[in-house]
Amino acid sequence: MNPEELRRSEYANNRGKLLLTFLVIVAITAGIIWLGFHPPGDKDPRVAWFFVVPGAAFFGILALLLLPKLFSVEPGLVMSTAGIRLPNFPGQILPWSAIQSIGRVQTKYADNIILHLDPTAARTLVRRGLTSRLPEWFVGSRAKVGVALKLLRGNSDRIFDEFVELLSEAYEAERQTMQEDGSTAPDDEDEALEPALNSGGHPIFTYILLATLIAVYAGELTFGLEPPVAGTPTNWTLFVLGGTFRQSIVEHGQWWRLFTAPFMHGGILHLAFNCVALWFAGGLFERLIGWRWFAAIFFASALGGSVASVWINAPNTIGVGASGGIVGLFAAV
Repeated sequence: MNPEELRRSEYANNRGKLLLTFLVIVAITAGIIWLGFHPPGDKDPRVAWFFVVPGAAFFGILALLLLPKLFSVEPGLVMSTAGIRLPNFPGQILPWSAIQSIGRVQTKYADNIILHLDPTAARTLVRRGLTSRLPEWFVGSRAKVGVALKLLRGNSDRIFDEFVELLSEAYEAERQTMQEDGSTAPDDEDEALEPALNSGGHPIFTYILLATLIAVYAGELTFGLEPPVAGTPTNWTLFVLGGTFRQSIVEHGQWWRLFTAPFMHGGILHLAFNCVALWFAGGLFERLIGWRWFAAIFFASALGGSVASVWINAPNTIGVGASGGIVGLFAAV
């Protein structure tokens, strides 16, 4: 313990949960590779490998990133009066003064502390190992760092409470120092130094996206060229309003269908399942990474889903649905 670390708590990694997560990721990677060597009989193997290579690379890198934590003898999280040692940046102490605000995002299967760091302090943090060689958009910004409480040994609420206590004590000590030096007006102290505790806000973009999908489906039923059958739009309606169709896209250049099809659905159950899945994905993920990145991942994945639908399905298939975008969100989570 360093002399300035007058009070210190260490929390080890939960190797059981890390191992389970690692095995799940390895199983997904193996399944993706197996699909590349054993594509469905009526599908072009080259098309399968178009998705297998990036998918296997993505999950393979995730597995490699977990290995150091799985076999490390170092604690997963260290908190002291001097600051916090983040698992993302081993061997480095981040002073409490570098934390601008914190938030906590909780779901049934995840519990994360989100730290918003001072940009100047964030630039001093150095990644090590494989993470130092990967782009920041893959491993996460140094200015916005997450601490996964459920991957640590100990009660998540207790760890979070101790975190808040140490942070508050550090702010109080800094406030008293500034007051003694006369560098901060008493009326501004609370506003300037009080940590902003929040739950990450509301997933507004998810709400907007859900409303859009429902509105588009209502439009399919209302403005379709043929009356809906048992509350379901006909294939001709789906085609005319913008569903994907290989001949129209490849031979007639109607590329706009790749962008309109993800917002359409072929039935009320199709819409309901996708809305429920989007609700679960967006409720956590948008609050973790912000609506801009969330929207970018959704739209890129939705476009990829449209392309996959055109290439993989039979030539006479009309493709619609937001499934591609939602699957992309879950993969990113």
